[in-house]
Amino acid sequence: MGSITRAVKDVPDNLSGLDIQKVNLPIVGDDHFNLGNLIANSPGVDSERDIFSLNVDGISSKFLLIDNEIQKITLDDIKIEFGGEYFIATSTNGTKYFFGEENAIEETKARPYPGTFIPPTFYPTSYLLSHVDYPNGQKLKFTYSKNRVSYQDNISQN
Repeated sequence: MGSITRAVKDVPDNLSGLDIQKVNLPIVGDDHFNLGNLIANSPGVDSERDIFSLNVDGISSKFLLIDNEIQKITLDDIKIEFGGEYFIATSTNGTKYFFGEENAIEETKARPYPGTFIPPTFYPTSYLLSHVDYPNGQKLKFTYSKNRVSYQDNISQN
C-alpha cells in the first residue's frame, strides 16, 4: 500500500492567519526586529511550510503544498496533483495512485497555538492510498474505516 504523510512545521499551513513566506523580501534594517515581533506576538503566523512525503509501490517524493499548488522538493519524474481534498500521483509508466478519497485520511487533533484559548482543531496528517488506475485499464481499490483514538498530552501539575 502507500500514503502521503504530512510533517506539520510550526502551524498547519491551512490554519495559519499570516503566511510568513509571503513577507516582502529582502528583510533589512528595522524589518528584522519588526518581523521577530510579528512572529512572537501573533499566534496566526506560520514560520515554516509543511512537508509532504509520498511513498507508494517503491516510489518516493517530497513536496510542498502552496496555495493548493504542488511544489516539488525532490527531483523525480513523479507527477503529483492536488484535487482539493485528495492527491493523485502519476508514475512514469502512467499508473495513477489516488490518496485521501473516501475516509482514507488520518487526522490529528491539536491546539495550533499553545497557551491560547483557541479550540483544538483536526487537520490531515496522512492521506492513504485509495485506489490505483493501471495503464492497462485494471483498477485496485482500498477501503478504510475511521477509528478515533484519543489521549491527552502536555499536562502539568503543580
